[in-house]
Amino acid sequence: DLRIHTLQGELRHIQLVGRPLFAHHKYVTHVHGTVMDITARKQAQLQLVEQNEQLREINQQLDRFVYSAAHD
Repeated sequence: DLRIHTLQGELRHIQLVGRPLFAHHKYVTHVHGTVMDITARKQAQLQLVEQNEQLREINQQLDRFVYSAAHD
């Protein structure tokens, strides 16, 4: 996966899948494959990471509350 900046200045995430084509078994002259824009997937992954961190913090607060309530 790669990050690129478009001509409009946008940051995009792309995935490259391909294979090189060689000239005279030495030099790469072309690459045959696909380029996919995976920006939405990366944004969704980042959102999940952030939500998981928020849930961890909430669970820690809940654990502290239950502990203090049980020992009062």
